[in-house]
This record gives sequence, C-alpha cells and structure tokens, in this order.
Amino acid sequence: MQKMIAVHLKVDPTFNAPPPDPITLAKCQIVLIRHAVTEFNMEFARVVQAHGIQSDEYRQLKIRKDLIDPQLRPEGVGQCEAAQSHANDINVKIVFVSPMIRTCETAIHIFKGHPNKKNIKFIILPSAKEGLNLCNDKQGTYARLRRIIDPLLKDAELEFDFSLMFSAFGLPDLAQVNVSVDIARFQEMYRYIDHLEELHPEFGYSEHLLKLAYEKFPYRMEDPFKLWERGLQLRKFLNQYLKTHTLTIDEKVVIVSHSAFLTSLSSAGYDHEKKDLIEPEHMHNCQFIPWQTYELNQKEE
Repeated sequence: MQKMIAVHLKVDPTFNAPPPDPITLAKCQIVLIRHAVTEFNMEFARVVQAHGIQSDEYRQLKIRKDLIDPQLRPEGVGQCEAAQSHANDINVKIVFVSPMIRTCETAIHIFKGHPNKKNIKFIILPSAKEGLNLCNDKQGTYARLRRIIDPLLKDAELEFDFSLMFSAFGLPDLAQVNVSVDIARFQEMYRYIDHLEELHPEFGYSEHLLKLAYEKFPYRMEDPFKLWERGLQLRKFLNQYLKTHTLTIDEKVVIVSHSAFLTSLSSAGYDHEKKDLIEPEHMHNCQFIPWQTYELNQKEE
C-alpha cells in the first residue's frame, strides 16, 4: 500500500510513460493501461503530502462531490495522445474499459488514431472499475457518463458496447455496488441506498455512498484483498471470454482501468500473513504494462 501511495504522491501531469518493453509485450496476451491524469490525482498528492492520510483534510477529500468520477485534465488528454504511438504499434483486438469517465476518455484519446480502430471491440466492463474508497472512485449516473462520452465517441469514430452494465449488473447506476465481492460491505452499501426515492441527477447513489465513506473513516469499502478477489473474478471472466473469442498469436487484449484495481490485478498473489499483495505493479498515469501474471493466475485456479 505504501508503494502505491508513493506513486500517487509523484504526480507529474506532463509525464509521458515510455512504451511497453517489446520482449515482455510479445510474451503477454493482455496489456494493462492506467487512466491518464485527473484533477483528483493532483488534489490527492497535495492533501496527503501536506496533511497525511489520517488527517481531517484527507477525510474531507473523500467526500468532495466535485471530484466524483472526474474527467481528465487537459494534460491527461495530452498524455493519451502521446501514448497513441505505443498503442498504434500493438495489434489490439479487444479493449475492456472501466465504466468511469476518466477511463473511457483515456481509451478514446489513446485509440482514436489507431490504424485498425474500426476492427477493435470496445467493451465497458463494470468489474474493472476502481475500488470504492475515495470520492473519485464513486460513479456518477449512467446518463452523465453517456452525456460526456458519446460526443467524444462520435468525434473519434469509435463505438463502445455498454451492454454488460445492464445484462450482468442490473441497473447501470448500481453496477459500482453490485461488483463488490464482500457480502458484508455489499449489504452495508445497500442499507445506505435502498430506501432512496430521489437521486441526484449527476451523482445518483454516489452522493449517499460518500456519507458511508465519511462516517466509517478511515476504512476502505474495498480493501486490497477484496480487490484481489474481484480481480480473480475478472480473470475467470476473461478466461471464459477468450475461449469463445480466440486470438491469433500476435493479437492483444487491453484493459483500461485504475491504479488500485490494476495493482491488485497485476499481483502474483496475496500474502495473508503480511496482509499484502505479492509483486504488484504500481502504475503511473497512462502507463502500459504487459500482464505477466495472467497465465500464472490461470494455472493457480
């Protein structure tokens, strides 16, 4: 956890991550991409450096409505456009995208110039969303997502498949709750929202999930182990999906997601004695990492 926080404290909105190592890339079927920089990334670094994660200032950061599901900063769009050359050199067949605005924008701005974009499947995958902890981890409404994303998709001449938000998780505005693998947390979240009749038009249920985050401070709604377990579910989904959507030896799958979730997903395992992830990747904004532990994890299941 400390290493992940350290990465978040060194936010440089002008930093452009180098391309993935070609030798490692050739060995891996799946590439992980963390979203580009947002205003929240800058605020997190500022607050934690000045006050620490046990402070009241940090507690207040967890409930800022203006940073619920934020968009990319202009520098973040620039990071994506700088990364286009990395993506254009990869034979991408499928892109799974977390259903949050910053990941959708990252995928759009990275792949809008891809030479094979018309033949790439872009699928919104709710289980790839960020772990519920801070304000930026909460989603706005599905209507807000489409209002912001659809014009970008039109301009980029891309199409996203949103069907899993409905078919796999019921109401799209509840997908962020329904992906939880922690039954106790799942029930707790529903106790905060199941009585609601009127919802905020932009923030939906997240306005009330912020109350839970504040009242239960400093706990995490999804800790690293629960994110690891959610990652195991995602691996099983991918394993089944790729059995029916076979790839050639050089075709790749991309997952566009978030720091905490990708840290858990990329790990080689979870050490229950140390209560820590084993050999996780700590990713910078808009960084491409070939997923080296995917095959290892499949063998362990």
